[in-house]
Amino acid sequence: MTQNFNSFFISPNFCFTFSKNTFDLSFFYGELSSFYNKVGLDNDIYYAHVFNKDGLFSNPYPISGFQIKKVDYNSRFFELFSDNDITFTTNLENNTIDDKHTSMYKYNILSLYDSILKTYEGYNSYNYIFNNNKIENDEFFLFISKNCINIPQFDKFKEEFFK
Repeated sequence: MTQNFNSFFISPNFCFTFSKNTFDLSFFYGELSSFYNKVGLDNDIYYAHVFNKDGLFSNPYPISGFQIKKVDYNSRFFELFSDNDITFTTNLENNTIDDKHTSMYKYNILSLYDSILKTYEGYNSYNYIFNNNKIENDEFFLFISKNCINIPQFDKFKEEFFK
């Protein structure tokens, strides 16, 4: 992944690619950890745009520059997490994973991960395409930018990406 996060141009060089079959919290956290370690973080907000061929999964998530203070661990938060995801979350919460940048934004990452899992299960109120529709084996992408790009603007960039 290159470091031009001011660009609106979406290409494989500016995206992480994930497969639903191999997607779990530790892998997701590791990929974002490499982002935090490669980029000299400042106080600017960086947004994560999660999408597949059909569109954006959710509203762009701030993954740096704005910290979510705490995740509401209600009984439904872990509903879609695997046992390994829950163990990993416990380790995050107990600060046994020592990564300064990533631990600062651990709740941002957990919230984004939860949002992706919910979208795959059809619980999505942001994009009607995904609401009440389970996504089967499919890859998806995480585009990081300093710009918050919403529907329908993002759809124009997505079309170019998949050409």
